Amino acid sequence: MTIGATALSNMLGHFIIVTGAFILLFVLLRLFAWSKITGIFEKRAAYITGEIERAEKAKAEATDLVKQRQEALTEVRKVADGILLEAKQTGESMKNRMVSDAEKQIDEMKAKAERDTARNRAEAMASMRDEVSEMSLELAQQILMKELDPAGQSELIDRYIAKLGE
Repeated sequence: MTIGATALSNMLGHFIIVTGAFILLFVLLRLFAWSKITGIFEKRAAYITGEIERAEKAKAEATDLVKQRQEALTEVRKVADGILLEAKQTGESMKNRMVSDAEKQIDEMKAKAERDTARNRAEAMASMRDEVSEMSLELAQQILMKELDPAGQSELIDRYIAKLGE
């Protein structure tokens, strides 16, 4: 045989040995380790599937939580707006009531001042009537006591009128 044939024969021998060893290794793996290997792969696949499901569940919970927070925030805003509106209305009501009370007090003060002015005027008029009556009586007495001529009566009347002006 030639060197080429020997090399070919060696290669063929190595090929057969390696192929046989591979087949033997495959058969041994299949008999003794295949179930363990596939079990590991199945466990890994189940773990990955579980992690994906947990992640999706966590994502759904997070989405629900965000939605709940947004709804709660919306509700809080509504309550805050209601409180602000109520405070504004209460403030307006208080302002209107204070203005109304002040206007009533002013009206009462005006009415009292008008009553006081009318009473003072009435008292002054009564006092003036009394004084005029007294002076008229005095004048009449003096006229009756003295018999005056028309010029004297006129002078006496003028003096009493001047007294009234004081």
